[in-house]
Amino acid sequence: MTPKQQLIKEIDDTPTAIIPDVLNYLRFLKAQRLAKQSKRDVMQFAGMLADRVDLADGIIEDAKQSRQMDLASEREA
Repeated sequence: MTPKQQLIKEIDDTPTAIIPDVLNYLRFLKAQRLAKQSKRDVMQFAGMLADRVDLADGIIEDAKQSRQMDLASEREA
């Protein structure tokens, strides 16, 4: 029996009153896993940028220009 099948069996055998707690805990675990993956992705990106300072400077400059255009359009509106 796979872990997923075991989990479904356990859920089937769980009192209804506990199911919301189980659901909340499962969602918490999934969010934690996603947060860890996102942190690894950001760190990997930062490592790549450290090797390419020129690329990082270009990204920062593009972001600054985009923000300035957004502010200008807000003032015109």
